[in-house]
Amino acid sequence: AEQGNAAAQFNLALMYDEGEGVPVDDLAAIEWYLRAAEQGHADAQYNLALMYDEGEGVPVNDSKAAEYYLMAAQQGHADAQYNLALLYDLGEGVPLDDREAVRWYTAAAEQGDASAQYNLAIMYDEGEGVPVDDRRAIEWYRKAAEQGHADAQYNLALMYDEGEGTAEDNQAAIRWYTAAAEQGERNAQYNLAIMYDEGEGTPEDNAQAIRWYTAAASQGEASAMFNLAIMYMNGEGIPTNNAMAYMLFALSAGQGLEGAREARDVMADELSASQLKTARRAAAEWTVGEALPSL
Repeated sequence: AEQGNAAAQFNLALMYDEGEGVPVDDLAAIEWYLRAAEQGHADAQYNLALMYDEGEGVPVNDSKAAEYYLMAAQQGHADAQYNLALLYDLGEGVPLDDREAVRWYTAAAEQGDASAQYNLAIMYDEGEGVPVDDRRAIEWYRKAAEQGHADAQYNLALMYDEGEGTAEDNQAAIRWYTAAAEQGERNAQYNLAIMYDEGEGTPEDNAQAIRWYTAAASQGEASAMFNLAIMYMNGEGIPTNNAMAYMLFALSAGQGLEGAREARDVMADELSASQLKTARRAAAEWTVGEALPSL
């Protein structure tokens, strides 16, 4: 490294950066990344940019991060292209510039970067830096979705569900809602529950509706709580349970969902004093992310 070998300088920097064979030393890592970066080593340029971006060994400096991301991006470094696009997208360290964001998202997306593919799809979906183009949005959502990007899977499902940029296709919507729902995307869980509940693209299936309403409700989705409460109230696919219905109406009311407060108050009349006290306590003690209590 001291003789000017860029690859050795990079590897030495990486060892200081990660504490391999030496104690972690961000300043030494920066010194050797800088030496390699000045010789055009793309990975060194990228890692140096990261240190400025995240404030490791140096104060956060978005402008310097952008400078080194650009050097690496111009050499085809996909992660640098994505991070540079993000800086232009957010206006951090560079002027806000949607066209430049699209340029660099495209470069990274074409190399298979799923996050870049998703963000590029968003730009086409919302007309940021490019004219609105639903077909291009679907193209990039699909590429990201096929790599397991949950938000892309959800947005792709939504476009099939609503017929944006493509013919309405409920079965395709279910496929992609399911993929996203299984990764914990709560909006996908809720929309998937709706489709099973209403028989859209699939036969009505109360058990599946309950499964996915419950998953979304556990993440704090107010409408899922409300719909699940109705199923408990009416005994749809599950034994009637007015205490559970009350608790779920109360939780959705706590989030300001229209009609939930009234439904909660009506359900209160169906409970004994003891049941009402238990249901109220359960609603008060539950926090988002926990499994729903059983009453």
